[in-house]
Amino acid sequence: MNAVAGFIEILIAAAMPFGVYLFLRKRTGAALKPFLTGFFTYMVISWIRAVFRLFLNSGGAGDIAANAVLSGVLEEVGRYLAMMYVMHEHDKWHDAMSYGAGHGGAELILGNVTVMTDHFLKGLHAGEVETEGLLGMASFAGCIVIHIAFSVLVMASVHYRESKKYLYIAIAVHFAADLAVGLIARTDALLSLFVSLCIDAALTVYARHTALALDDDG
Repeated sequence: MNAVAGFIEILIAAAMPFGVYLFLRKRTGAALKPFLTGFFTYMVISWIRAVFRLFLNSGGAGDIAANAVLSGVLEEVGRYLAMMYVMHEHDKWHDAMSYGAGHGGAELILGNVTVMTDHFLKGLHAGEVETEGLLGMASFAGCIVIHIAFSVLVMASVHYRESKKYLYIAIAVHFAADLAVGLIARTDALLSLFVSLCIDAALTVYARHTALALDDDG
């Protein structure tokens, strides 16, 4: 039974970003290019980050902080450059959301689905498959949601005058979130997940408020 549940979880996690994009496309007419741009931008960033990680050591607190810096700077600056130069003609909020679904989706697939698949295959071989459960699925959804929120903030910094601060806010929040969640996860995985979901929700509310405020000012 666990094997069936584990396989279904892998399918759900892998399909999640594409389901989010299709939902956005139906509701807002979101184009495919921002989604694909986000997906491939994350892939490039992950390769660059992997080179830097070769110089990190044991996974202690210092390495967690270094990884948080790498993720905050590389992902948000990469997001900014992609929006500025690759998808500059797509400057609406739904384009930012589509980009975020691709960026977060690539992180989910490369970072979680591959690990889940590896654990699933090893579990089948050992006769004991572990499942993620509802909390695991919630964390995967949160991964996409927070990248949509980051993308809205960075879109604001690209296309609105005197709004560069939102790029710096995205970098700072990304760093702080990865640092806090990473440090807490060393001792309490459940608390780490709770903190992560709270950050996802808070940043989503802030990004929505920012978008509405900028539209009103414009």
